[in-house]
Amino acid sequence: MIKMSRSADHEKGEDAPSRHHTQIEAKSGSNAFHTGSGDQYVKFGGVWAQAVALIAGVAGASVAIAMAPEASDTQYALYCVLVIFCATTSVVCLWSACDGVRKKLTTFTVLVAIAVAGTALATGSYKLLADHGDVELHIPVPSGGPMENKDEVPVTFKAPSPRSHLRVKMFIEDEIRGLTCHAHSVVSLMPIANGEELKGEMVMLMDGQTGEIPLPGRPEHVELRAVVDTSAGGAGCQVNLRFESAVLHDDEWWLL
Repeated sequence: MIKMSRSADHEKGEDAPSRHHTQIEAKSGSNAFHTGSGDQYVKFGGVWAQAVALIAGVAGASVAIAMAPEASDTQYALYCVLVIFCATTSVVCLWSACDGVRKKLTTFTVLVAIAVAGTALATGSYKLLADHGDVELHIPVPSGGPMENKDEVPVTFKAPSPRSHLRVKMFIEDEIRGLTCHAHSVVSLMPIANGEELKGEMVMLMDGQTGEIPLPGRPEHVELRAVVDTSAGGAGCQVNLRFESAVLHDDEWWLL
């Protein structure tokens, strides 16, 4: 009896858990944290958690693309690529983290952190595009009849989202067909921001030319004072002005 007791005690000693690698298995449920003085493990999720991660990623990317702020075609394309990349990275990391398989706590934490970083990057790109993306404008010229030499007309518009520059393409059209006044006329455009004349930012354009007008301070209310010079076309020239395009944009190196 004494021998058997010693053997039993010896077996109990062999079955005793190590002090440096304590692992606690969950009796029920799929989620469990395994802690001890050594490595730490976590077991979380399953098919249901992976399905939630997949649906959330696809839905989030779809909404972000569908509700993208106004921007140029290139900016929009890059934004879509970045959103899809971030969503894919986040879903893959969450899929691995929530597979219900026991893994080290550090591995689990890194996977979740990468997923959160991808979501934050996508959110930040939306904010940057909303604040700095190109915004197209429709700027009508007030109809007051044809313009002659030194006539001027105010063109007022409100920036839907403030930017630091305005890019415009101006067309000068002859009132009387057959004349070539438009080819020799020049239009000066001076910005007036919040009631202040910005004479130093004035640009001069000929027919079909594109000009960049700086808007210091990114004002919301902008007015352009357009003055026509038809002296080079001869007496009797009458022309009409038309903005072919107008784009508000920021002059940042990282914007394409």
